[in-house]
Amino acid sequence: MGKRASYIYLLIGYLLRCDLRFCSVRADGPGHPLFAITEENDAFVGRNEHYTQGLKLGYLAQENRLPDWLETLSTQIPALGINLDGTRVGFVLGQRIYTPSDTKSEKLVLDDRPYAGLLYAGFAWQRWGNITDTLLAGDSVQLAGGITGPPSLGEGGQNWFHSLIGSHKARGWDNQLKTEPVFDLTAERNLVWTILDPANRFSLDLLPGAGLALGTVQTYFSGAGYVRLGYNVPHSFLPRLAEKPLAVQGQNAVPGPGFYIFGGSEGRAVFRDMFLDGNLFRDGHHVDREWFVADFQFGFGIMFHEWEADFTCVIRTDEFTAQRGYDRFASIQLKMHF
Repeated sequence: MGKRASYIYLLIGYLLRCDLRFCSVRADGPGHPLFAITEENDAFVGRNEHYTQGLKLGYLAQENRLPDWLETLSTQIPALGINLDGTRVGFVLGQRIYTPSDTKSEKLVLDDRPYAGLLYAGFAWQRWGNITDTLLAGDSVQLAGGITGPPSLGEGGQNWFHSLIGSHKARGWDNQLKTEPVFDLTAERNLVWTILDPANRFSLDLLPGAGLALGTVQTYFSGAGYVRLGYNVPHSFLPRLAEKPLAVQGQNAVPGPGFYIFGGSEGRAVFRDMFLDGNLFRDGHHVDREWFVADFQFGFGIMFHEWEADFTCVIRTDEFTAQRGYDRFASIQLKMHF
């Protein structure tokens, strides 16, 4: 595991220095570069099952600093009603870990989801602009490739974290999904409809959205709606979970402190989920997947100059037919403009 971990750290360093040629980033204009780290874990809400751990690092270059070839390509994509204000590109690197409820047994748990890990890296592209004076729209796309099986470092990652918090070792990782390369293309359009003018410091927004995923990891269509109440909050989008594309970032840091609370839900019509359906090209353990899954989310965010911290609690309905009760986990995201 040591060699693999060292390769990961080298890749992180490379991604964070991507501005040397690809993006030509300078922090002297609007839409400064941004770094975000998202950590998700069911231990935050006292659980230890199913979606048990997610980590995602994201980097977005300075606004409107695209390579010539990508800028040309972006102009060919229909605006679909947006009066475009800006575009960003960036990179992501992440890991997700899933286990059955019983992690003390070394035997295959036939009526529960497989052990699974995913290690991935990808490219992010986003754009934003107003549709009307009170309606902001943002498009976000992520193309990622990765690996499952032992190279995903799921076993080592989970048991290392368990050693830190004094939890027992997960013993069934010999039954995890087999090694297989995977890819995913995810895209979303999210809206911010301003009900209470943010110029008055206090703001009230409705935030509907829709998305899709196509790939060997997950394939689904989604629709969502949220409500946000805040103070000194820029005209911006909510943070996204690690499995989603990076949230559109069209604004710089806010002057002075700001905060918000939010709540809402998302529903997904699921046509494939590798973490339930199993390997695509190899036989192995799988469970019968539910066709519709909903997330109920609520949380808060705090902003101070270049920094932002967000906390989201998620309640997820049954993902497979033999599941006994909804899953819960929490997501913590830290963002820094620089």
